[in-house]
Amino acid sequence: MVDSVRVEELLRKSNNAQSLYILVAAGLMAVALFFSRFLAKSITHPIQQLCESMERVQEGDFSVSDVVVDYENEIGSLTTSFNVMTHRIQELMEQNIKEQEAKRKSELKALQSQINPHFLYNTLDSIIWMAEGKKNEEVVLMTASLARLLRQSISNEDEQVSIGK
Repeated sequence: MVDSVRVEELLRKSNNAQSLYILVAAGLMAVALFFSRFLAKSITHPIQQLCESMERVQEGDFSVSDVVVDYENEIGSLTTSFNVMTHRIQELMEQNIKEQEAKRKSELKALQSQINPHFLYNTLDSIIWMAEGKKNEEVVLMTASLARLLRQSISNEDEQVSIGK
């Protein structure tokens, strides 16, 4: 009987120790799982932020604010390069818009400089025809209108004057 009690007691103690080992192992696994999730999130979160910003840029939204990453590793370097690239693209787009506007203004001035002599020639030619046809009142009116138009164009070179004026 002594032996059977001791065996049962030993088995009970062994089962208790085994249960304790299982609880400790489960606790350690829970702690390991917590730290692994924390580590994975700390690695993937900045990458996800960067990917979201890249998708917005890919869709044409260059107003993406700087992606902030407090890492001084490859992810931080990649993010910094992305931020620099988006700023540079914005600058180039703004520069392109300004250059296109300057080009448009230059082309408009070139057209105006071609149109003005042509318009002046046609108007003077019309005045000559009227003078030859002895339409003196019309010659006076047209000459006065042309003089007024030239005076306005000299005083307001940047302002456009319609033909109706």
